[in-house]
Amino acid sequence: MRSNWPVLLVASTAVALGATGCADPAPAGDRVVRAQAYAVDSSPDSALAFFDNAYVFEGTVTAVRADRRVADSLSGGRTIEAVYTPVTVVVERSYVGDAAAGSKVTVRSMGGKAGGLRYVIDEAPAKSTFTPGTRLVIFGGVRSTLDLEPEPAITPHFVYKAAGDVFVDVTYAETPDPARTRIPAVDLRHKLEALSAKAGPRG
Repeated sequence: MRSNWPVLLVASTAVALGATGCADPAPAGDRVVRAQAYAVDSSPDSALAFFDNAYVFEGTVTAVRADRRVADSLSGGRTIEAVYTPVTVVVERSYVGDAAAGSKVTVRSMGGKAGGLRYVIDEAPAKSTFTPGTRLVIFGGVRSTLDLEPEPAITPHFVYKAAGDVFVDVTYAETPDPARTRIPAVDLRHKLEALSAKAGPRG
């Protein structure tokens, strides 16, 4: 289970090392953990080339569930905690990984409040990204089960949101809209099909 923690805590910002959590003063009895991470280039070509993409697929958000708190004890006695919102995405096109078209994938929308803990991370997609009915392209890590999660889930590395005939990079909530990368949907899908061909048969 411990090997999956970098995926949960760090891959949401697409960096494999270097993210830490620190506790802030807690308002009204709630404890606050603020994750600190380093944003990396989330342009389409960088997202496509990212080394840890175990799943790449296009799908539509169908459900958003209550925030979930997870924790793990690391060697040395340190405990890492996080909160995320489980989001159900129905896969429509699969490019990397074994998530077949029509299947449901649980995606971790990092951040939220549960069990007396508020987890804050700026280097993650905004919660509004995962509104039901929204079409997304998700580049994610391995599908894993952490702590007492009832089902395996994926933490996204990069997320692109459909807006008409383009996809918009929504990987980082704090990116101002004028600075967001936009790519025609046909061009992104062409790149994704090339990635799929390079990845080979999906099992």
